[in-house]
Amino acid sequence: MKCDRISALPDSLIAMILSYLPIGDSVKTSVLSKRWEFLWLEVSRLDLDAIKYFSRDEEALARFMHMFLELNRGSSCLQKFKIKYAHKSHNPRLLSILSKKIKNDDSINDCNKRVMEWITEVVHRGVQHLDVEAVGIIQSYPGFKNIMYSPSVDFLPKYVYVSKILVSLKLVNVGLEDPKFVVSLPSLKIMHLENISYKNHGGLLIIKMLISASPVLEDLTLDFPDFTEPKEIVFWQEFSFSVPTMPKSNFDLVQGNYFTWKPEEMDLTNVPRCMKSTLVYVKINKLITKEESGIKVVNYFLENSAVLKKLTMFLTHSSMVIQEPESYMKLLTSTKLSRNCQVFIH
Repeated sequence: MKCDRISALPDSLIAMILSYLPIGDSVKTSVLSKRWEFLWLEVSRLDLDAIKYFSRDEEALARFMHMFLELNRGSSCLQKFKIKYAHKSHNPRLLSILSKKIKNDDSINDCNKRVMEWITEVVHRGVQHLDVEAVGIIQSYPGFKNIMYSPSVDFLPKYVYVSKILVSLKLVNVGLEDPKFVVSLPSLKIMHLENISYKNHGGLLIIKMLISASPVLEDLTLDFPDFTEPKEIVFWQEFSFSVPTMPKSNFDLVQGNYFTWKPEEMDLTNVPRCMKSTLVYVKINKLITKEESGIKVVNYFLENSAVLKKLTMFLTHSSMVIQEPESYMKLLTSTKLSRNCQVFIH
């Protein structure tokens, strides 16, 4: 006779195991026995792919979330909430192509409104890790993933700006706006913002506000496809804020072909405080090597980073060694302030 070792475990450990299962499988365990009936409500992680329900039965997802939040009221164990959902496009031609599959705009708006309400509720209940990704409806169907379109924007609930418990905030394709009140994120250690829309083009102001309100921030990743002036990217030269606890930061300065710019126009004379004392790793994903400015960017980091240990750069043209030997040699012979710094070229 086989021994049921799992049932011998304490409820807290079983709930932890259920947290790593797809939520549908966790709910199914409720029929095993009376003891298991509500154990799935004690999961610490909730990972929802609302896109799967959008084309089938979004009401089922709404009923599930309503039940989960109602039964968990006052005793929520939820620590991480991750959701991926679809938002509509403003491209009527593409929408007409998929008209048989896509719900009407009212249905889409209702779904998005619910998602924002769920985010507000879980943050209010003290969730520590919030991960939100919006995917355009057009791109959620096979064959349309690479089509450019203008999505609508769902702005993050303002309650998120004052969470005292939030430790990690990861956002993709959503909107941020100035909440018009003092932002306070005293526990936030991780902040990843990718392809964010900023209301009234106030991106730099909002980013400054968020970072300044996060005194223990350790890991920062920013993606800037929405900015039209590259000079704005070097915002640390203009802002006086500093986060001494942040050893890791990643800035994706330019992505795609949204605009044409001349890198040499960027002022690289001011040296941020972090480069003199804490910057240890730099990764340049797409180095522009056809112009002298590409070399200047590399030299800027090497000549001003006192404790830099590793600089990795990925060239935009793999044949640079043959076609541009002078530029390649300049990269290899750049003056380094940190003698221990290693340079890797790919």
